[in-house]
Amino acid sequence: MKKSFFLLLLIPFAFYSCKTKDNFPPQIYLNGDDPMYVTLEDTYEEPGATADDNFDGAGITNKIESTHNIPNTSNVTSGDCLTKKHGDWTVTYSVSDEAGNSTTKTRTVKVRNQAYIYSISEFGFQCVYNCTKTGTVNVMPNFSNIPVSLDFDDRYNNRIYFTKLAGKNGLRIYADIADNDTIISIPDQYKIFTETNGDSVLYRVRGNVGTSQILDTIPTSFHIVIKYQLEYYSKSTSTDYDYEVNGEYWKSEKYDTNTETYIQWE
Repeated sequence: MKKSFFLLLLIPFAFYSCKTKDNFPPQIYLNGDDPMYVTLEDTYEEPGATADDNFDGAGITNKIESTHNIPNTSNVTSGDCLTKKHGDWTVTYSVSDEAGNSTTKTRTVKVRNQAYIYSISEFGFQCVYNCTKTGTVNVMPNFSNIPVSLDFDDRYNNRIYFTKLAGKNGLRIYADIADNDTIISIPDQYKIFTETNGDSVLYRVRGNVGTSQILDTIPTSFHIVIKYQLEYYSKSTSTDYDYEVNGEYWKSEKYDTNTETYIQWE
């Protein structure tokens, strides 16, 4: 009789134990680095994550879903992708167990234009350079010790901008740094201005191939030298012109051959 009585007492306990409620969410563990650094225009390769659960075990890893907001050439929101914009982006991993408990974890992906170090210091501040111009003075006068900053392109790796060429506000030209090198290439480009007297003028910039370079790559004291030809054009006609841009005709008036030296202020 006593044995039967104790069995009756154990049955509800056993039944209750089998029905213990799962109140604990799964755990997610990231594979790879966090934050993860990726070079702009290179592929972000998804390293994935694993998960574990107190009831469902490690098998719950197969249920992980991930999404990201990394701008990419294929416009995908998960998995590997070819990056197309400099910035800090987020990958989010989520999983739920059989009881409906869910959890998320994020990874930061830092997509970087490798040339951004010439614009933003290792401490996050804008780099300021002491700029000196030497050369002919048909178009712009020479100058020395003018503070200027450089910009970087958030779409093209190793592309930077010289923001005030020849000391002229608005004369912002781009240049490309050769991969794993210090050679700077300044492509043929132009800027059109309306001068204070109302005249439309065009400034054309052409780099001297192989002569512009980064002489010192110490992150706290970059030394950059660029050499280029700066040409000044006035508005002209289709019967007397040297340069055509979008159906507009320009006559070359004068030019300078310049060297600009940029030394970063520490």
